[in-house]
Order: sequence, then structure tokens, then C-alpha cells
Amino acid sequence: MSRMRAASTLERPHTQPAINAYRRRRIIEGALRSVATRGLAATTIKTIAEEAGVSRGLLAHYYGSKDELLAAAYRHLCEVIAEQIATAARASDRGTVGRLNAIVEVVFSPPVFDPVNLRVFVAFWHEALANPGLRAIKHELYAGYRTTTARLFRKEAEERGLSLDADAAAVGLLALLDGLWQELALDQSTCTPEQARAIGLRAIAGTFALAAAEGGT
Repeated sequence: MSRMRAASTLERPHTQPAINAYRRRRIIEGALRSVATRGLAATTIKTIAEEAGVSRGLLAHYYGSKDELLAAAYRHLCEVIAEQIATAARASDRGTVGRLNAIVEVVFSPPVFDPVNLRVFVAFWHEALANPGLRAIKHELYAGYRTTTARLFRKEAEERGLSLDADAAAVGLLALLDGLWQELALDQSTCTPEQARAIGLRAIAGTFALAAAEGGT
């Protein structure tokens, strides 16, 4: 991921708080690279330290266990991507539906759509099935994501004078996007990022078309 690779080229900080933040970020990015290339099962403290370019002693100073570090790495990745999606939605000047469309567009465009991100997310999603800590992080962070998406669906429906279950529409759209990410991570011969983007945009348009066909208000 270009964002991760760029971090290691940043100028080293000089104050202790900044040094601590720099080291934590470097370790987290090393963890994400290890998961992307080796998978969660084969990722160890040793492989993370190697990817981060730090000693295992320094890694242990900042994170007490592999599980603690991987949870921090998953949270970091989710938060970075959520902020990139939110920024794109806020920046759209195409009205409310344009902000919804911007969510789909950024999800399937760099830097969010990236081979490392794809592999890491699929690995963490699978692990979350049996890991309550990771599952709790996903639940927490997706709650805000769903709330924002539902708010946009609700506002657009009101502007069009339509009756729409905005919460259900948000859950459906985000589940579709997650499913497309998983498909793209496993087999891009069946679907390209451009096709996935088009599928997501049609889903938004179809949601409002169906609401209109069912009688509006």
C-alpha cells in the first residue's frame, strides 16, 4: 500500500512523544505488510519486526502481545480507510446522492482500493469469526460507517419525497461493497474494480428507483 510504504520515508521525529508515535506507526504498518504477504497464521512477532525494520525488543516495548498488536493494526487500517471515505463524501459537490456515490467510488479507487488492503481485510474478516476482540472492533467502527451512510440515504429520500428504510439501505449497500471486496481479493477474473464500482452505483440508483416505484410517500 503506497500509504504504508511512504511512512517509512518520512523524516524521523525528534521529540519523545513524536518518536513513540512514529515507532508505533512503523510497527503497525509492518504488521499489516506481514499479514498481507504471509496471512495471519504465519505472521509472528519475528515477521512483524522484520517488516517494520525494528528489533523484537522494541516491538515488545510498545505492544505486549501479537494479539494486541494485530488488534491495533486492524483498528488503524479501518480508521484510515474510514477517514478517506468520509473525506471523499464531504468533498463531493454533487448533492446528497453524489456523496453516496462518492463512497462507492473511493472504495474501489486508490489509495483505499489496494492489493495490501484487500488481502489484509479478508484475513481479518475471517479471523474475526473466532476472535471476539477483532469482532468488537469491526462492530464499533462499522457502526459509524453505517450511521453516516444511512443518514445520506435518509436525506436523499426526504429530498425526493420518498419513503425509504434508510438503515436497511445502508446495511445492504455496505454488505454489497464488502462482498465485492472479498470477491476482488480472491479472484479478479470474475469482476474488475471498475465493474464493482458500477455495481455499487447501480445499487444506490436502484434503491431510490424501487422506493419510487413502490409508491413514494
